[in-house]
Amino acid sequence: MRTLSELVRNGKAAESQAWEQYVDSFLQTERAKREIEFLVQPKVMNQALYTGVKDFCREVRSSTKFYITRNIAQVANAYATYLGLDGAVAEVNDKGRQAELMVLGHPFVEHFGVSGDSDEDVAMVEEIQVMDQNVISLYSMAKPGDIHPTFDYGVSKDLTALVELLRNN
Repeated sequence: MRTLSELVRNGKAAESQAWEQYVDSFLQTERAKREIEFLVQPKVMNQALYTGVKDFCREVRSSTKFYITRNIAQVANAYATYLGLDGAVAEVNDKGRQAELMVLGHPFVEHFGVSGDSDEDVAMVEEIQVMDQNVISLYSMAKPGDIHPTFDYGVSKDLTALVELLRNN
């Protein structure tokens, strides 16, 4: 019940806290880690992803790409590899701070990109903007027109059309 009342009061921040507690309590055992690695097979990951996500990641070729997530390292690294990303940063409970670290750690990068659908992803965009860096941001909309005002563009969760646009330009 505590988590429900926190979620009502604190929104997504409470969800992040609950996830962190769950990870600490249940997902850090060796047995759980082995089971997770077994379950995170390409077929399962493909079914879990929105249509076109893998193709989108592969189309954005000239960029270094990282998966920044609250999820545990075993899952994050498996998805990063499956999607052809350059790496993953796992168990991130403050994505705004992580965005700051990414900017500071990559001083020669001229443009940053963020694709997401949560308040934590908003924090990344806002932090990069506060640091006066160029950022292109895509908000994965639950329904047409449901774009968050912080993001530059709203895209469907099905990225097939966006992939086609990238391939034809």
